[in-house]
Amino acid sequence: MRVTLTGSFLAVLLLTAPPSWAADTSPIVTDRPGQSDASSLVAPGTLQFELGYTLTHDDNNSHTLSHAPAQALWRLGWTEWLEFRFALDGYAHQETPSGADNAGFGDGNIGTKFYFWGPRGMRPEFALDWGVSLPFGDDEVSRNRYDPFVRLLFTSVVTDRFSITYNLGTEWDTTTLPSGARETLGAYTYTFSPTYVLTPQWSVFAEVFGSIPMDPADDAHTFNGGVLWLITPDWQFDLSAGVGLNDAATDLFIAAGLSTRWANLF
Repeated sequence: MRVTLTGSFLAVLLLTAPPSWAADTSPIVTDRPGQSDASSLVAPGTLQFELGYTLTHDDNNSHTLSHAPAQALWRLGWTEWLEFRFALDGYAHQETPSGADNAGFGDGNIGTKFYFWGPRGMRPEFALDWGVSLPFGDDEVSRNRYDPFVRLLFTSVVTDRFSITYNLGTEWDTTTLPSGARETLGAYTYTFSPTYVLTPQWSVFAEVFGSIPMDPADDAHTFNGGVLWLITPDWQFDLSAGVGLNDAATDLFIAAGLSTRWANLF
C-alpha cells in the first residue's frame, strides 16, 4: 500500500457551496483517512494540514508489524482550479519475528491538484492530481528514486447526505531487492468509497481500493471503513480500519488522524 495521505470521503459536506472550493465557511474536506482523494480543492488562500498515524500488521512471509506515525500532508489552495501539495510518509518502524527490524524517516512527495468541473445532474465532480516522490528518506525505508503517480478523481452526489468518491490512477513504486538492486514497477490503482453524513458533525464511510500491476504479479485488494468527527468547521478527527481481501494485500491496518486549516492567508 502506498503511504500517502489519502482518502477524502466527505466531499458531500461541500455541496451546499457550489462549486465545492468556493466558500471558506464550508466544513473542512480532507484526503484522509481512506485512499480516495477528494475531487474538491482547498479554497484559494487556504493552507490545510492533515496528520495521521497508521498501524499495519501483515502475516505474509515475515509477519511484519509496521508503525507509521507523523504522516503529514500540506495542501495550499492557489486558485479556484489549482492546489499545491506536499506530503511526508512519516517515521516508519517495521518489526519482524527475526529481529531484523527496519526503521527510519520515509520519503515525501510533491504535486498539484487541478479542478475541472463540479457535479451537475448525473455528471460527477471531476479533478486530477499528480505528483512525484522525493527520495530524501533514510536508506532503510526510502524508495531511492523519483516515482511518479497520477489520479483521476470523481465524486457522484446521490442525495444531500450520500455521495460516492472514486479514483482511477497509475503509480510507480521502487523497492530494493535482497541483492541490493532496485526495481521499479508500475500499477493501475482504483478506489471506490461511499459516504453517508449522519449528522452535521458525524459521517461514516466504506471503501474498496486496490492495485493491478502492469507487470505479471498478484493484484492487491483491500476493504476499509471508519468514522469522521467534524469538531468544528476547521478541525476534523478520523478513525478507520481495513483488512486485505486477498493474500497480496496487507492483512490489517488501523489509522487515526487530525486535520485543520488556516484560511485567508493571501
